[in-house]
Amino acid sequence: MDAADDMGIPRHSEDFGQTLAVWGVGEGFYVVLPLFGPSNPRDAVGKLFVDNYFDPLGLYLANIDHEPGMYARTTVEGVDEYGGVMDELEQIKKTSIDFYAAVRSMYRQKRKSEIANGAEVDLPPIPDLSHEGPELNAPEPAADAEPVRPGVSDQVSFDQSGAGSPRIR
Repeated sequence: MDAADDMGIPRHSEDFGQTLAVWGVGEGFYVVLPLFGPSNPRDAVGKLFVDNYFDPLGLYLANIDHEPGMYARTTVEGVDEYGGVMDELEQIKKTSIDFYAAVRSMYRQKRKSEIANGAEVDLPPIPDLSHEGPELNAPEPAADAEPVRPGVSDQVSFDQSGAGSPRIR
């Protein structure tokens, strides 16, 4: 039973790193924690120290000294999280120039979105990394020439031999 869902409140999860961010604590440097994955000092404090102490099932398992249950739960959560992003990570490995930088950027964007609870956030602009640049030896158009309009094929012509650079009509 979910009383909040009955009242129209959507389900979401929060963690101590998000709480610290809302209160103005900066994220700090990027770090990859063994077995825990990408993080930063602010989120690591929440993930490793604080969040565990406010988890009812974790507290119950700790109080009855059921270590296998605690380890099993942590393992299942880790495998589930990895299984959810495994295909995307493989795609990023295949297509990115710098896998580490791509994962770091995606982690930071995801955390910004989680901290804002899904509201629009200002993300950095995507740089234009195309290999096409301006032509180095392109002639300057005449001052009285009409600009070329995209999609109009009769605006550009070549000289009679078919060689040379295009001229603007």
